[in-house]
This record gives sequence, structure tokens and C-alpha cells, in this order.
Amino acid sequence: PAVIANHSDDFRSKGKCDISVGLTDQLVYEVQLAFNTGVEKPADFNNPCGRAQTVAAEMIKTMKAGG
Repeated sequence: PAVIANHSDDFRSKGKCDISVGLTDQLVYEVQLAFNTGVEKPADFNNPCGRAQTVAAEMIKTMKAGG
């Protein structure tokens, strides 16, 4: 299970997203993604959680593979 949780405010429109992923009853890891807010914003700047979810899924694949 996973949850998108911004600790104080919702910063998704500013290119930031935090996702907490439960691995076991006692183990959680967090993906924190923050896009560059400069001139060259990525196309998915307003949907940072989409990319953070992709990163989280790839991390799980890597851990399952023993990496």
C-alpha cells in the first residue's frame, strides 16, 4: 500500500510530491520528488505524483530483485 501525503500543504501544483510506501507492517519508505522550478520545467510539472509513483514502483522492482 502507498499514500500520497504532503506533510503540511499540498505542493503538487508547485512540482513537489511525497509518497510513503508500506513494505511490511514495520517498514515504510518515502519517495520525495521536487521538480526544478526554473525556466525549463518538465512537461509533467503539474503532475509530480505521476512520476513519483513511477519511481516508487521501480524501487519496489529493484528491491524484489535483490538490488
